[in-house]
Parts: sequence; structure tokens; C-alpha cells
Amino acid sequence: MKPTTSPLPTHNGTPGSQGSGRKTLTFMIPGEARAKARPQVRSFAGRPQMYKDRVTATFENWVRLHAEEALGDAPRFEGLSR
Repeated sequence: MKPTTSPLPTHNGTPGSQGSGRKTLTFMIPGEARAKARPQVRSFAGRPQMYKDRVTATFENWVRLHAEEALGDAPRFEGLSR
């Protein structure tokens, strides 16, 4: 298992460890890594409808769960993201 990092906003403008005003969140995701699959397309009422395959959607929710646990009570992202 490889740790995943994600930049976090700083508190009260205090610069993070990278000097760019960001902090880093590190958390472990148990299990094997999964590449994101291309979206699937189906036709509904004559119009194309795009959706994620079930395995990709499940893995994204798994990552989200572990990221939220790692954040704990830390404030969530505010404003625009890049």
C-alpha cells in the first residue's frame, strides 16, 4: 500500500510545509490501487448518457471514505480548487 497525499488549505494563512501556503494530508488506502476507467456511454431516449462503471465508482467512494477519516475534524476545503 502506498500513501496518498493531497494538499490541504492552511489555517489563518500560516504557510504549510511546502512553502506555498498548503499543508499535506497523507493517508493509506487498503487494497490494490485501481486505475480510473473511461466513462461508459449508453443511449437513453435517443440521447447519449455517460456514467462511471461500478468498480471505478466504488473505488472512488472507498478513497473518499479514507480521506474523510484522515481529515477528522479538520476544516474542509473552502473557495476555488485547482
